[in-house]
Amino acid sequence: MQRVVSADKRKSAKILNDDQSVPAPQPIQTTSTNSPAGNVPSRLQFNHAGQKSVSPNAPAISTQQKTNVQAINKPRNEPSFTNQPPINGKPPIDSMSSSIYEPADSKVLTPRGLRRQPLAPVRAPVPKFYFPQGKPVSQHENDVAMRKALDVFRRLPGQKASVNEFEEVIKAAGIPLYWKRAIYDSITNKKNVDITQTEFCVWWRNMTSVANDEAARFVYALSGGKRDYLEREDFQSLCYDIIFTHPGLTFYHSATEFHPSYVDVVITRIFWNVNRSWSGRITAQELRRSDFLAQLHFLEKEDDINKETRYFSYEHFYVIYCKFWELDDDHDMLISKRDMLAHDEGALTPLVVNRIFSKAVVRGSRTEHIVEFIGLAEFAAFLMADEDKKNLTSVEYWFRICDLDGDGLVTLYEMEEMYGQVRDKLTSNKIDTMQFGDVACNLLDMIRPKNPNGFALSDLKKCPLAYRFFNSFTNWRKFFNQEINEGEKPVVRNDEGRELSEWERYCAEEYESLMEAEGDEQIDETHSVNLDDEDMRNSFKDLL
Repeated sequence: MQRVVSADKRKSAKILNDDQSVPAPQPIQTTSTNSPAGNVPSRLQFNHAGQKSVSPNAPAISTQQKTNVQAINKPRNEPSFTNQPPINGKPPIDSMSSSIYEPADSKVLTPRGLRRQPLAPVRAPVPKFYFPQGKPVSQHENDVAMRKALDVFRRLPGQKASVNEFEEVIKAAGIPLYWKRAIYDSITNKKNVDITQTEFCVWWRNMTSVANDEAARFVYALSGGKRDYLEREDFQSLCYDIIFTHPGLTFYHSATEFHPSYVDVVITRIFWNVNRSWSGRITAQELRRSDFLAQLHFLEKEDDINKETRYFSYEHFYVIYCKFWELDDDHDMLISKRDMLAHDEGALTPLVVNRIFSKAVVRGSRTEHIVEFIGLAEFAAFLMADEDKKNLTSVEYWFRICDLDGDGLVTLYEMEEMYGQVRDKLTSNKIDTMQFGDVACNLLDMIRPKNPNGFALSDLKKCPLAYRFFNSFTNWRKFFNQEINEGEKPVVRNDEGRELSEWERYCAEEYESLMEAEGDEQIDETHSVNLDDEDMRNSFKDLL
């Protein structure tokens, strides 16, 4: 490798040599890469007069080596300050743009001269933006909450909290009220014993070390810290706590035989609105996207439980239970296919009933084998889907029913097979029907699917009239009503001005009808005459 002597260095050496007060430069040696002996010192040097000289101790240089050295030291068209007049004692502007004034760190020294080296871009560190357990909470904030809870323990006898006293501890720690029973069961392993402050501190430390936001802490509290998701059984403690502690369910305390039914319906509604993945497991991310935790906070402030219409309304449970009880002839809390065919005066077709009993709409199920019976939970999901087909979960429910082969597409063949049974029902009731071709053309024009061979779930979710599509193949009564009635149903609002959903409207109408029917029965019983009673007989005779 030859050492390059640039033109500016040679100029500097000449200028310094003219000034006698400045010492002359030291001899500079150059090497030739073409030398047979490798890195051999060159005989070419500078003397004190600034002229080239040959060192007597250096070996002789060949003609080829001299040529190489001269080629390397040859100037590369760099600007010369001596040929241009100075301006105000400074070099001309053109020379300022020369490469010799550019930063040294942007160039590298190579055998071919100076070459530009691009500077590496400075990249700022990307802050962390994904927190599966929620954004971290400061340790100081967690310690303050724990100290408030410990102050409550110190005021209790023996510094222990019973199941009834544990409510004060929960409130002091800033935990939502209706988590208390689930946390109590998690600490005591579902034993009816008091909790010490040490046990609560251990639970609090373990919980805050892995869960930061409310959704992650809710999953930890109900699962006992064993899983990062919730199953149906995990919600039982919460539901039973609401039954026994909420002011709106005080009348329901003594009806213990109906408590499991209320819990089943509430848990089904929770999974219906929260578990959008149909996995049968509710994660913290699904809780963040839902309004469930907000509705739990609402229950703490609202004494009328029927105003919470998403999950815990007793009136909604009452409607579901009564509809189930009407179909359950033997009252064994199970419905058979024969019972299901009687729903809404035979509105369902046999093919639809078979699909409901095939576990195609059971959350977390990986098979579609036929079952003989379904319970209250499965019926509650069906009723919500049947009465409110505008709900996105209902669209997913009926898409699973209509997708007979499970390929993710409701084809024209499947539509024709299902519509055939609907047409048979209409014909048996002496109602004129349309041909399948006309129905299919109407639906294609209304929904406009991307695939001309069938309808995908995304097509139906985007269409606000998807309920008309499902009525055409699943419920012949609803299909007939939508064909003879023009336009949409009028909008109904509650006292706060909020528009009621189709499900809320259905439950309000059915509950009112059920109350009127029970009132008529009570009136009949009150005015009935017991002729076996002597006083009643005498009063009856006087009346005659």
